[in-house]
Amino acid sequence: YSSTIKALSTNIYELALPREFSENNQKVKIESINPIPTKLITDLEGNVIGTFEVPANKEDEISIVGYISLEQEPYESRIEVPNPKFDEYIGNIKKDTNLSKYLTSTKYWEINDSYIIDKANNLLKDRNTLLDVLKNDYQFVMDTLEYDQTKASNQNSIRIGAKAALQGGASVCMEYSDSMIAILRAQGIPSRAAFGYTNIDLGMEEKISHQWVQIWIPDYGWLTVDPSYESS
Repeated sequence: YSSTIKALSTNIYELALPREFSENNQKVKIESINPIPTKLITDLEGNVIGTFEVPANKEDEISIVGYISLEQEPYESRIEVPNPKFDEYIGNIKKDTNLSKYLTSTKYWEINDSYIIDKANNLLKDRNTLLDVLKNDYQFVMDTLEYDQTKASNQNSIRIGAKAALQGGASVCMEYSDSMIAILRAQGIPSRAAFGYTNIDLGMEEKISHQWVQIWIPDYGWLTVDPSYESS
C-alpha cells in the first residue's frame, strides 16, 4: 500500500535521542542510526527528536549506537548554585513569561489540588532563601515516600502521580520526582522531569531507566536534583 496510502503500511514514531547537556558536560557521539530518521528537530528544551518510519506489517526495531561521555568538576570546585532570597527569586520568575509552562498543572503534578497546595505552603514556612526551600522540599519527599522494590522490578508499573504517592502509594523514581515537581510548581518554582538512565549501585555496563528533577535557577540554568537517592 505504500505507493497509495502510506499510513496503512508504515508506523511512524517520534523518539527522543540521547542529547548533550551542559550541567554535567554530557557529550553524545552517534555512530549509527537505523533506519535513518526522516526528520530531526531540536525542540525549545534542547531535546533532539527524530521521526522514524518502519514497516507496519513485520517486526522491526529502531537502533541507535554510539557513546555518551559525562564529566563533572570535583565536588570541592563545583559551581556554586545561586541562593537568592526566596521572594526575590519568585519576583524574577514572574517577570519571565517563558517559564510559565514549567508552572502548570498536569495529570501527575496536581498543583491546584488543595492537598498539594497545603503541603507546598507548609514547606515554605520560615524558609528565607531559595536553597532553604529546595532542601526542605527534598527532605520532605524523602521522609514521606518509601521506595517500593516490588514496583521497581515490574517493567509495567503504573505511574500514580504526586498526590497518590504522597498519600502512601507505591513509589519508585517517577513518584519521587513527580512529588517534588508538584510541590515545587505549587510554590511557584519552575521545574520539569528529566528521563535517562542510572547505574548507581550497578556494574559499569549495567543501567536502568530513571526519572529525576530539574529546577530553573537564573544565572545558573537547570539544576539537577534527584530525590530518589537519599543524600544531602
